[in-house]
Amino acid sequence: MKKTIFILFLATIWTQTTSTNISGFGEIQMIHDASSAGVGGSHYFSTQSNGFSLNSPSSLWKTKDVKLGFSTSFTNFTNNSNAELNSNTLNNISFTTPVGENQAMSFGVFPHTRSNFYIQTNQEDGERITYDDNIYAPAYTYHSEGGISRFFLSYSKLFDEGLSVGFTWYKNFGNLFLTDSVLTYQVSTNSETGQTNYSLNDIAASKKTHNFSGNSFSLEGRIEKDNHAIVVSTYWQSSLRVNTHYQSLVGNSEKYINRSKGISFTGIGSGYLYKINDVTGIAGEIHYLKPVQTDAELFGITEDRLISFNSGVFRRIANPKIGGWNFINLSTGVYSVHHKYSLGDITDYGLTFGLGIEYLNQKNVINLALSAGKKSGLFDDISDESYISLKVGFTIGEHWFVKRRRN
Repeated sequence: MKKTIFILFLATIWTQTTSTNISGFGEIQMIHDASSAGVGGSHYFSTQSNGFSLNSPSSLWKTKDVKLGFSTSFTNFTNNSNAELNSNTLNNISFTTPVGENQAMSFGVFPHTRSNFYIQTNQEDGERITYDDNIYAPAYTYHSEGGISRFFLSYSKLFDEGLSVGFTWYKNFGNLFLTDSVLTYQVSTNSETGQTNYSLNDIAASKKTHNFSGNSFSLEGRIEKDNHAIVVSTYWQSSLRVNTHYQSLVGNSEKYINRSKGISFTGIGSGYLYKINDVTGIAGEIHYLKPVQTDAELFGITEDRLISFNSGVFRRIANPKIGGWNFINLSTGVYSVHHKYSLGDITDYGLTFGLGIEYLNQKNVINLALSAGKKSGLFDDISDESYISLKVGFTIGEHWFVKRRRN
């Protein structure tokens, strides 16, 4: 299988993909909150003045307003084959509300994994197969789209002495479609002119549909004292069911396969924040993820583990005058993500820059986060990838459930 995959990508003439799209159930979407993405891709710490981060359930209690959040990203990829991919991804839609003193709940949806690629090879530059004294040249086409999405429900509470906890339940759902075709040509050479001729000999085409369902959860604890904050989180998959429908587009045959996984540990993370003063801070994090594995991964390539290192700094600039805006939040950072696959390793590293504006009594926030990075690839034709990604987030807040005194 490994040899076949390498031959396939060495023969690629046009690729619209990124290396981390073509394995597992697609690329894991790690950052959903634009206010923390600028801090080196932080999970736990954001630039907002109240310290609220949608990625971190232990911070949700900090909101005193009902919040409606939305985030999207725009990404441009290029690689050493001069192929280019532009994508637009919805990062999250969320609703957060206080439910008591120093307590809050949040729910919404976000993508957990995403795959979107188009790979095509031609018969002239690909491998040659000899059978019964005949020479054949296959041409492959692969197209994938979809992934796993998550509905989440989070609860957050502050206890005494700066200790807060957050719990999140996830409902996994979604579909992943993979269409592939192989056109096999018989190769012959004109004895007079020396020209190589290709005549179509066979066609094979199929469509595979994965349907996902299952549950997972995370538990997070946070301690804040003076100018220091420490966060620890753990992730678990309680169930995952993959129903696969195979359909041959030539011959019209089909079959169904059901797979399921029980409870399993899927990751742990930890982060530290030091506040230099009330408006400036520096943060660092490390995360270890172990994706759930079945035998249904794309191309049979499994992602064994993912380790990420994130660090960044931020500074808030307060408006000294009474006006429409309250804070301008600036951030920058670096990150390094190491993917361990069954075929080899991919390293993803880059820089981040963030800009946020809090306005109307800090209830509303607009966040922009720019990431510029590079990936090392598993395959020659999609290696040395460069990308630029812009995340745009909007948060609208309001006091909906505040009790008002009557004279």
